[in-house]
Amino acid sequence: PIVRLNMGSKTTSFELYPNPFASSFTASFSATRTATATLQIRSINGQVLYNKTIAVTKGFNAVQLSNLPAMPKGLYHVTIQNEEFNFQGKMQKL
Repeated sequence: PIVRLNMGSKTTSFELYPNPFASSFTASFSATRTATATLQIRSINGQVLYNKTIAVTKGFNAVQLSNLPAMPKGLYHVTIQNEEFNFQGKMQKL
């Protein structure tokens, strides 16, 4: 007999824009439930420069990041994670 398996059809997207950025940017993503998550910005060497707990709603989320600490021009890793997801991306600061 044929057994049909469904592994789920999670289509998650994670976007950081504008990239490169000058002083602020937006992180957008989708979540399957309401929760909290940790947003972190790290230098290319792994040093944590910014850490914030954010509220996540079920569905589409857009987090505007402004008033960031002074950061020199360069590449940065942005991570948003909780027990459900782990989104990672790179940003360039002008």
